Amino acid sequence: MNSNTNFVFFTLLAFFIPFSGLVAQKNDDSTIAREYFQKARVHFTTPEKGASAQYYLQRFTPRSNASRSMDFQLHKINERKTSTTYSFLQIINGIPVLDASAKVDIPKNGEASVVVNENFSHVNDARISSLFPGANAYYWSDPETLISVITLERLNDTGNVVLELFDEHGNMVMRRMNGSGSGPATAVATVFNPNPVTSAETVYGAPYTDNNDDFNQALNAELDTVTLDLTYDSTDSLYKLINKHVIITEHSPPTIPVTTSENDTFFFVRSEPEFEDVNAFYHITEYWKYLRQIGYEVDIEDSVEVDANGFFGQDLSSFNSLDGALRLTFGTGGVDDAEDADVIIHEYGHAISYSLAPGSNQGIQRQSIDEGFCDYLAASYSRNINPHDYRKVFSWDGHNEFWDGRVAWSNRFYPDQLENRIYTDAPMWSGALVHVENNVGRDLTHQLVLESMYSYVAFMDMEQAARLILRADTLINGGDRIEYLAHIFAERGFIEMPAFAPPGDLVGVEDVKKRAVETGWVQMINSAGFSAGNSPVIFRVDGENRPKALRIFAVGGRQVFEKRCSGARECNLSPRNINSGLYIIIVELVDGSREVFKVIVL
Repeated sequence: MNSNTNFVFFTLLAFFIPFSGLVAQKNDDSTIAREYFQKARVHFTTPEKGASAQYYLQRFTPRSNASRSMDFQLHKINERKTSTTYSFLQIINGIPVLDASAKVDIPKNGEASVVVNENFSHVNDARISSLFPGANAYYWSDPETLISVITLERLNDTGNVVLELFDEHGNMVMRRMNGSGSGPATAVATVFNPNPVTSAETVYGAPYTDNNDDFNQALNAELDTVTLDLTYDSTDSLYKLINKHVIITEHSPPTIPVTTSENDTFFFVRSEPEFEDVNAFYHITEYWKYLRQIGYEVDIEDSVEVDANGFFGQDLSSFNSLDGALRLTFGTGGVDDAEDADVIIHEYGHAISYSLAPGSNQGIQRQSIDEGFCDYLAASYSRNINPHDYRKVFSWDGHNEFWDGRVAWSNRFYPDQLENRIYTDAPMWSGALVHVENNVGRDLTHQLVLESMYSYVAFMDMEQAARLILRADTLINGGDRIEYLAHIFAERGFIEMPAFAPPGDLVGVEDVKKRAVETGWVQMINSAGFSAGNSPVIFRVDGENRPKALRIFAVGGRQVFEKRCSGARECNLSPRNINSGLYIIIVELVDGSREVFKVIVL
């Protein structure tokens, strides 16, 4: 055969019973109505300068019957180095004709081709039934008759996608495999939820240490079993970490194969690279579900592409949209970044910010707002799972020997105490948002912040961001929480103090300072050295409160040691005279409050 004959032969073969689907690999979900054998027609022509694809299509298809509302619709354009292919659908009365397709290929050099199947070309001669309410397609019920139908897709028992057509009486007139059989599915997996030190309600230190990803039974004990919303692809019979909101990809060195599974289980431990893929996929999906729950999923429709083992193994993570795709990349230096939901949600926060206010993240304060916003999202997400140490951001990835991490809290006064450094000033904004959440709740805080971000522009400052949140409360909440918001932002210096009195139940900055000392601001330092038996653990209390005593209990509840503190800000405890094991340490403060920590001695 010559090349043209080859082309015609294979094109005709491809268009016999067009779009009838690929053969099911595990289930023959065969048609219940006759599929009429049809042919395709192929036309080759010398390209005419400046002629459109529609022009070529009209040359080789019959004219529409003037008494009928018929047209063809451009469905897709595929542009390549050699040529451009235009795909068309037949439209009657505003809805498509099932399987009526045509393609026009216009090359850079050589003959143009028009490929049309008979469904497309002889519509003028057909008997066409009237539309009934809800009908969304026409279907050839016999070689001369088009009936209106409702089309539905569903997954069959083997995970393949099945197309079903129903007539105006609700009778099924056709069922067949549709495409590759890929579709949504679920699987079970192991993840950290949100990270091992938070779920264990402890701090970084032995045995909760990275230790170069070595197998660690204490960390394995913190694995949680969850459900993944992903994709089953019957073309290769694999479950894949893909859904409408996130896709695990390989776009940053080192090259590590994307995680898939032959069954609906993704059980990995943190020493395996697959774990980071699964962990990132799960938490981003869960956060998107939360955005949908509070009504803000609409503008964050683009899937983010995630490489959970990137940056040449450096201790670095990022968001970018350089090539039009939304991409998150997580490094594996120190603690693998994608092991900590705080890091995952923080970087996803940048994608959210970009989606709501693209191109606006310029200027020191604007960038500090973005970092503070992402820190707040991370802290709020983890807090909703387990409130332990929720003001710490990157509780597992940071606050260790690799780097200091951050806190989603600051009582510094704006603008006097700005340092004009992005990451240093970020806690001023994240602290304000945490403060708002403490007063009006998580859902409303998220709604107010997200609503306000539609108006973000480059070089904004924190005062403007605060005023946009006040405006958002009037837009979506009728101003119901304006008293809380105004006093919170005024106490922090973002706006002037309002003339109206604060609500009686407002948790103000001073109240938060006191509460932080009472419940959450005792710092445990050097737990790793203490666990190894090399040096004391230090308990430090900020503010006016002071540690009064340290009481050490075995896990069974027996007190094994007590130390009286001197009244200074710090109280130390030596590992001498303490046997190996897991212990509970209660730090009693001079005002009668206390805080509980877990430690282990090796």
